[in-house]
Amino acid sequence: MAFKKPENREKYHSPWGDVSGEDPTPSMKGEGQGKINPRAMGTVSFSDSPNRIDMRKIIFGIGILVIIIGTMAFWFFSRVGRPSVGLEFMSPSEVAVGEAFQMKVGFSNFSGSVLKNVRLVLSLPDGAFFVGSNSDHRAEELAIGDLGPGSIPAPKTFDLVIVEGSQSIKKFEAKLIYSVAPNDKIVFESDAETDVRVGQPAVNLEMKTPKSVFSGENFEITVKYKNNTKNNFENFALQLSYPSIFQFENASEKPSRDDNYWEIGILEPNSETEFIIKGSVIGQEGSVANFAAELSTEVQGKRYAVNKQAANVEVSVAPLSLAFKVNNSSAYAAKLSDSLKYTISYKNSSDFALQNVKVSAHFVGELFDFSTVRSDATFNSFTNTFTWTAAEDSRLASLDPGGGGDLSLTIRLKDAFLINKLGDKNFVLRVDGQIESPTVPPGVDALKTVSVGTTETKVAGNIEVDVLAFYRDAVSGILNSGPFPPRVDQPTEYTIHWKLKNYATDVSNVVVSAYLQSGSQFTGKTKSTIGEAPVYDQGSGKVIWSITNLSATRGVVGSQVEAVFQVVLAPNSNQVGKFVDILSKTDVEAKDDFTGVVLTNSDSKLTTELPDDPTVSTNSKVLP
Repeated sequence: MAFKKPENREKYHSPWGDVSGEDPTPSMKGEGQGKINPRAMGTVSFSDSPNRIDMRKIIFGIGILVIIIGTMAFWFFSRVGRPSVGLEFMSPSEVAVGEAFQMKVGFSNFSGSVLKNVRLVLSLPDGAFFVGSNSDHRAEELAIGDLGPGSIPAPKTFDLVIVEGSQSIKKFEAKLIYSVAPNDKIVFESDAETDVRVGQPAVNLEMKTPKSVFSGENFEITVKYKNNTKNNFENFALQLSYPSIFQFENASEKPSRDDNYWEIGILEPNSETEFIIKGSVIGQEGSVANFAAELSTEVQGKRYAVNKQAANVEVSVAPLSLAFKVNNSSAYAAKLSDSLKYTISYKNSSDFALQNVKVSAHFVGELFDFSTVRSDATFNSFTNTFTWTAAEDSRLASLDPGGGGDLSLTIRLKDAFLINKLGDKNFVLRVDGQIESPTVPPGVDALKTVSVGTTETKVAGNIEVDVLAFYRDAVSGILNSGPFPPRVDQPTEYTIHWKLKNYATDVSNVVVSAYLQSGSQFTGKTKSTIGEAPVYDQGSGKVIWSITNLSATRGVVGSQVEAVFQVVLAPNSNQVGKFVDILSKTDVEAKDDFTGVVLTNSDSKLTTELPDDPTVSTNSKVLP
């Protein structure tokens, strides 16, 4: 093993900071590292007497002497004391992706000094790993100990594997860290780097699929792999990833588990294998099915990918097609208690008649009230699926080329959301439709002609406001005064509470508002658990509470959303024996961030009857 004396690439860590090996001597005049400013040592004030002036010169001279001595000491230990160290890589000039290899790093001490506390660090580029270690282990540090003068110890060996970057260059970096007695506080670093060419994958992998197929048409996926190396791969495995619309039928090699994993075991040098998976995709026209294959091998208890490939299959124009509308719209936003009319349009786009057509619609959503359905279809309550055949609609017995029609179903939604936790939000109604016929176009390998379609309908949220009024309301922290029952021309104070419940969607730009009634006045005492407290618009006579954002389920589960404000009212003589209006009905408005619609709601007006205050009599009409 031959070593080269290192070039001046060392870095030194000293009380003066990091200094390069080219010129570690601090400069008294230059900018940057090594500059020393005598004024930074402090400021001393003297009088102008001759004796005092001489003393100042003496102190200044001593400071200059200290700087010179320190500079010379550092120059000696960093320049003269810097040892000569060798650092060199020994590795293959080219490696294959996925094949483990060894890299050796040699080091030596050419100097006459003992290197103390020597450490060797190897850092990896992206895509390279230490065999047997986790993927986040990006650098390995070895403690060497002390290295005597003229020492050339055995190189250190690292087991590595590169799993990506075919036909690229990977740069590896090594660093030797050490100090020299008696100046252990000065730490030196010598570094080196090497390039490793990454060639082809150790094992070739090919996956072939047709570019497009009809929905429901059977097709083949061909997988072929070959060991390009002269080494055995042990614990070899192949795993395929299928899209959700793929239906596995069989494979020429039986999977080891599930329908997509094959344990191959030992892969011998230059060995080659090919096998076929057969299945079909049932998807909407234009949808793309994505397939992926991965070959992997196990080394020292860790599994590494050797090669990966992907292929796509497009669902071509189907002879049969489905389309959906909800309440005559393709983008309808539903709400609680809605009556939804689903229109399912079907069409035969082929050049031949299709016999015994069957259409099914599977309803998914906890807000559907299936007891309200109106339809000619047969209903499976176990799967929530509706089915139309020629028995329900004679047009489906034979569907001519270019022919089609509409099927309909009406269903209501429930009156309330099912909310038990914070995550119960953004409710969606989904219908998965399928149309099929046993008639198969000539030249198509399929058991039937089939097509699918899906529609999703978002459900808007619901926001509620509850309005309450109290005379005795110490809990709120606002004390009311005045007679109760109220008396003519005598002011009585009341606290008004607005409580919000936001059910199923995040909302924004929330505004709660109500008008003060004749004789009521806003006192300015307010409180709020969120956003700004209510304010009074004197021009309109309206009290307004604004909230920028309100998350779903606030006030339903979790913390309460509430605002409190105080009003004062002095009844007139013509209101004796009556309940006096305090506040008009309260309105709430908010933008539903999930559906984009505007949500509105309201609560009834408030009077001096105060039905929510348990401390007052129900007979609280105005007294003379």
